[in-house]
Amino acid sequence: MARTEADRMLELEESAQGVDLYRAPGSELQFQMAAEEADDQPGNVEQHPSAVLARARARRHGLRGAMIDSEKAVARPSGRQGWLGEVEACLAELRQALDEHIEEVEGPDGLLAEIMESTPRLASEVEILRQEHRQLVTALIRAQEISRAVEIDPAHDPLRLRRAVTRLLGRLTLHRQRGSDLVFEAFNVDIGVAD
Repeated sequence: MARTEADRMLELEESAQGVDLYRAPGSELQFQMAAEEADDQPGNVEQHPSAVLARARARRHGLRGAMIDSEKAVARPSGRQGWLGEVEACLAELRQALDEHIEEVEGPDGLLAEIMESTPRLASEVEILRQEHRQLVTALIRAQEISRAVEIDPAHDPLRLRRAVTRLLGRLTLHRQRGSDLVFEAFNVDIGVAD
């Protein structure tokens, strides 16, 4: 199957990117504790940055877990029965985790709003993260479309799906790194603790 010029350029651009393959111990517990802490906050009272950071960290762990699951699924033999279904399920999980991450950090009481309020000089970096969110959603939708094409016509090369998912995971890894750098710049805090 012929690749488009855009696919080829994207592949070249992202070919050197890797994916973190290790899940943080206790990440589900950390997510639950952060969610409970966020629920305890009064609705109209301005939240302390630590509560905002805790919620963002919890979403970050959820996104990382979905990335790991997707990498494991796409790396398995494509000829194995159920491979495509597993990849599709992982992409759906990844989409949910990405949507939750974006909702949390871009929300009116989210991390990016907190950064803009406390450190307005970082506005350009905040905007880059917002743009990356849109690009990541587009790339994820594209990977899901490719998986549906493979499902409809098994003659489609699964390598194209693997490449799309692998590129997406690389972009997500770089996005997480950029977010970590931004939080450190704004608050002098390592949001990736226990990653």
